[in-house]
Amino acid sequence: MAILTGYNNSLAYSICNPKKVGQLEECPFMWKYFADSGYATAYAEDEAGINTFNYHKYGFVAQPTDHYFRPVALAAEKNLSKKMKNSLTFCLGYQNYADHIYQYALDFASQYRTEPYFGLFWTNTFSHNDISDPSSMDLRMKYYLEELDERGILNSSMVVFFSDHGLRFGPVRMLLTGWLEERLPFNFIWLPEWFREEHPEIVQALKINRNRLTNPYDLHATLKHVLELSGRIDNLPGPLSCPNCQSIFAEVPWNRSCEETAIESHWCTCANFQPIDKRSPMVQRAVAFVIDYVNRDLEEHRNSTTVNYACAKLAVGSITLAKMAHEPKGRLPYRDYLLIFDGKPGGGKFESTVRHYQERDAFEITGSISRLNEYASQSECMHIDY
Repeated sequence: MAILTGYNNSLAYSICNPKKVGQLEECPFMWKYFADSGYATAYAEDEAGINTFNYHKYGFVAQPTDHYFRPVALAAEKNLSKKMKNSLTFCLGYQNYADHIYQYALDFASQYRTEPYFGLFWTNTFSHNDISDPSSMDLRMKYYLEELDERGILNSSMVVFFSDHGLRFGPVRMLLTGWLEERLPFNFIWLPEWFREEHPEIVQALKINRNRLTNPYDLHATLKHVLELSGRIDNLPGPLSCPNCQSIFAEVPWNRSCEETAIESHWCTCANFQPIDKRSPMVQRAVAFVIDYVNRDLEEHRNSTTVNYACAKLAVGSITLAKMAHEPKGRLPYRDYLLIFDGKPGGGKFESTVRHYQERDAFEITGSISRLNEYASQSECMHIDY
């Protein structure tokens, strides 16, 4: 939502709550700006059950873009043979599910090659549940990129190849690599040769920004910058949830901080976390605060009549990891603690970043709490998702 609307999660839910029928249409999606400027638009995503706007949500009432793949996906999943891998539809009919999406993208770009267009093509099935699966599509991705080039599409189009996050659960997630994997999605941008020649300052800014802190709100601003460069519209609003964010077609400050760019501490990789004693009183208090926070969220589901299972009250099992963010003494009025611990019953493994305000001796959860192992049927006691 940060890329497509410039909204954070809470703002998006307040303005265009996807859990209410017809509310998604209230969101200022990026494709609306392009459509209003005369661009053909498309949106396609695989695995209909976990589509971005449909998983535990009502989705769109009206077709959001000129070309919308979801009706095809629903029909194909119902009528074609499927081969599952890691609980997702890896093959649909005669080819990989992702191939359907990328072929759709290729056809769309080919059809509108001489016209202005904007498309979002998203795949889940070969990358979401296993850290090794993405490599299975390396040659296919190479093929599609080469096809874009051979058809002349790369000479007329900006291509953004990006992800939203890395693997979020499983054994690898317990490592430092896994912590970074969840927080640092990749982002590659292709610009046509003629555009690079006309705008060397943009090329230089992108080269510099490779080693600067950027985020999805910046990509939102960049897409609007592209639209402004087309000359079809001027002065588009920036991302509402990050006033300090900007297009990455201009150099971003070298000393940017997560706080300045609306990145919550739990998702920030800039902090210098160092291991501390897991048995220390501060760690014990912080973990107790987190488990109490989780239990408060579970409270209303303990005696719910809308589901078949009641949520158990959780207690702390063992503490796997405790780290503290080191800052120059006296610079900040708080300390951030990174904690991984087990909950019981159920064996859930949780990760949280907890902020302790020293003067008030008060704790605060920053961002969300991550579940690091698969929860399977343990979530059946909940009637809402988190």
